[in-house]
Amino acid sequence: SSYNEFDELFFWVCENIQKEYRNIEDLSNAYDYLSKADVFRSRIIRRQSWSLQKYFIDIFVYGISVKRRISIATYAPPQRLRKMDKNLLEKVGRSLHVSRREAARYMNIVKNFADDEEFCRALGLDDNDTEALRNIE
Repeated sequence: SSYNEFDELFFWVCENIQKEYRNIEDLSNAYDYLSKADVFRSRIIRRQSWSLQKYFIDIFVYGISVKRRISIATYAPPQRLRKMDKNLLEKVGRSLHVSRREAARYMNIVKNFADDEEFCRALGLDDNDTEALRNIE
């Protein structure tokens, strides 16, 4: 199996993990392991340190397999470049210190906090942005 296959699988899981877990603690733990795996993924790419791939795979697989629900979730393909409001992506990207393109990858996570007024204010979102955030599919 090639690195690209694991990379693609990683994006599938990142985008669909909230369908897999209903308990907020389990979801938090899964995202924690995914973030640790992403650190190794970044180091592999940046440093071309392919010897780290085994750690990326181990952490990634372990993180999504811990405390699984009994029922099976249906995963949808990742939609990295969604048709979203550029202004919304700009604001979220600025707050997260990432590009608009990278911000689009995090919108499923950010969407979960659309009803939290304090969170939306911290991102610099107005009412229209918050409504657009809620309507993201």
